Amino acid sequence: MSGCAFGGGNAAVNTGPKALDYNTMKQQLQLYQTLDTTAPCNPAYSSATEAEQPQEYLAKQLCQALKHQPPAPQTITTAGEILKNDETIQKAVAACNKKFQNPKTGSAPKDTEKLINYIEQSYGKSAAEFNNKFKSKITEQKVPVLRNNKVSLESISSIIESSEVYDATSRLEAERSKRESKTTQKNLATVASTSDAKEEGLTEEKDESKCTADKDCEYKDGKCKLKEEVKAKNDGKTTNTTGSNSFVINKAPLLLAFLLDFINL
Repeated sequence: MSGCAFGGGNAAVNTGPKALDYNTMKQQLQLYQTLDTTAPCNPAYSSATEAEQPQEYLAKQLCQALKHQPPAPQTITTAGEILKNDETIQKAVAACNKKFQNPKTGSAPKDTEKLINYIEQSYGKSAAEFNNKFKSKITEQKVPVLRNNKVSLESISSIIESSEVYDATSRLEAERSKRESKTTQKNLATVASTSDAKEEGLTEEKDESKCTADKDCEYKDGKCKLKEEVKAKNDGKTTNTTGSNSFVINKAPLLLAFLLDFINL
């Protein structure tokens, strides 16, 4: 550099970084013990660390990734003795059977024990008993499913495509919810009418001692009335129509959970 001139001449001077020679950075590593890709990973890299031997470590990790195989799906043994311990089956059966609508697992072992015993007895204690009890009926049982752009009754055994499985289970669940909804509305109407009738009767009671003899009542402003907390409790019964009616099955066996609800044992 001379004064304000670079290189002492008119020629351009390259002041940028020198291009890297990638050829000098290449390193051939053998991933497998032999040239056969089915061979084990190269044991020479088994102790390589990312800090000390980054290339060898990368080769080891890459080989292990290529060797990784997802676990094979397990076939569920369709017998009550096995199914009774499956948490999904327990929830499905409880949701489909009014006796177990609100299973208190953990805090009430007796309730869980009753559910488990029910599953074992209903599904059969062995695979052979299950087959005799259900498989022959499955080939005959028909359920609504969307097929060829229209809803039709098809046998469960013919429903193989996942889209049809989800469609059929959704329709069965909707049918069950509809039945439960009718029962719930009927029960709520009974609760409401009973509460109204009781309150009407209370307004006519003028004797304070007779009024307060009922733990749900209080004597106020010269009248016998239902306590506010009792009213609130009754109102809650008539408005809470959701909750345990919602249930989703998210793993196999696909239609098994509905068998107890739609096939008479």
